[in-house]
Amino acid sequence: MKDEGKDAPSASTTLAGTADPGRPRAHATRLAVMIDTAALFSTLLDAMREARETIWIIGWTFDPRTRLAPDALPGQESAIGKVLQDLAEERPDLRIRILVWNAAGLSHVARRLQPALARSWFRSTTISVETDSTLPFGASMHRKMVIIDDSLAFCPNDDISVNRWDDQAHEDRNRFRRLPSGRIGPPWHANHAVVEGPVAATLAGEARAMWRRATGEEVPAGRSQRRDLWPAGLTPLLRDTEVSLVRTDPLGDERLQDEGLANFLACIAEARHSLYVESTYLTSVRLRAALAERLKDPDGPEIVLITGRHAPAFFDRAVMDPPRRLFAEKLRQADRHDRLSILTPRSPGGRAIKVHSKLLIADDRLLRIGSHNMSNRSCGYDCELDIVAESAEPDSLRGLRHRMIAHFLAVAPEAVARAEAGTGTIGGAIRQLDPDSRRLPGLSPHPPVWRGWLARMHLGDPERAADAWRPWRREG
Repeated sequence: MKDEGKDAPSASTTLAGTADPGRPRAHATRLAVMIDTAALFSTLLDAMREARETIWIIGWTFDPRTRLAPDALPGQESAIGKVLQDLAEERPDLRIRILVWNAAGLSHVARRLQPALARSWFRSTTISVETDSTLPFGASMHRKMVIIDDSLAFCPNDDISVNRWDDQAHEDRNRFRRLPSGRIGPPWHANHAVVEGPVAATLAGEARAMWRRATGEEVPAGRSQRRDLWPAGLTPLLRDTEVSLVRTDPLGDERLQDEGLANFLACIAEARHSLYVESTYLTSVRLRAALAERLKDPDGPEIVLITGRHAPAFFDRAVMDPPRRLFAEKLRQADRHDRLSILTPRSPGGRAIKVHSKLLIADDRLLRIGSHNMSNRSCGYDCELDIVAESAEPDSLRGLRHRMIAHFLAVAPEAVARAEAGTGTIGGAIRQLDPDSRRLPGLSPHPPVWRGWLARMHLGDPERAADAWRPWRREG
């Protein structure tokens, strides 16, 4: 595939503990970030069609009915199940492996049916579909990866599922968001990293280790590195950078159980100017305390948190929204220097956008993106994976942050840059460009009903397997 992107700066690893020798690190010849899942799905479609040896798909869930190109012309089948079937038939030597969580609990009944659906799609093919049942009961296998020929890897915020497609317009109703039921899904936001080079082989190593733990099968590494898979027209954000993997694994040693949390805390402690965070959930007690301390510090960074008006699903709203509102209230109490913004994006018509992103940009120098939320369970109970990269030159990550904010406000990134330069703050720029708070209003105040035990018990959001069924052990 031809690279039509512009030159991107190289990067270094000097901020927020990314040089920790205990974490896997590898070279990325190119790294890009795509905003929203329309871009991810179309790029995946092209990349998988170039695969010759292996395709790994790792996720919380996988639905073979997911259309990667919902705007395809009649007769052009883009359901991922059909795409993979065709590839397996055309290329007998291509090995396709799909590993998803063996969902547990009443709240995930529908998810438990999807592996069976995938197996029915791929019956009588060489495609392998397996589930991970190794984690403590209730803990999620939440990592998300797609890896092509050990040479090109995607670390998305989203799974391959029928309700995840949306583009940057986030229209109130878009016929391309139509679900198998016929209903049109809600506006949906997420971000996705793409990396090329040895780091893709490192991520494939993680996938093989997960597969071995779940199935007992040992899968050999790829035979060679390819340099022809980079998606055409995708502009690299960084070139020739060292990338760290940040993981959380409840079955790992103590360091691995705390790796995701430790890196979050390091990013918060080391940030000097700004922390821009997008997260589905904001519930972690330890991260809340760390952010509060930085807000109290007269020399601390500006903190901008983007989250949804509500958690994405009904059960999640019941158990995750109360501690998130407590999280927000505690931070507002600590915001002595007016440096906090907690914002919830809306569509052009005012409909709440489902925020499924997991991204952090610190001082426009460090990028972290993957599957971790700022929740208790993401930082110790679930199985997670992010990639972390740094840039010695802040322009690239600042430009990415401007594009993120601009797409929410439906303005040009240059408008965000000018407003930020004029006001001196990210929050000031957003208020100037959205004076009526139509597109990025603040998270609504903490309702009195949630100020009690329900928010403090963190039901459904344990920190460790040890307190999974003992919520009274948790610190609210």
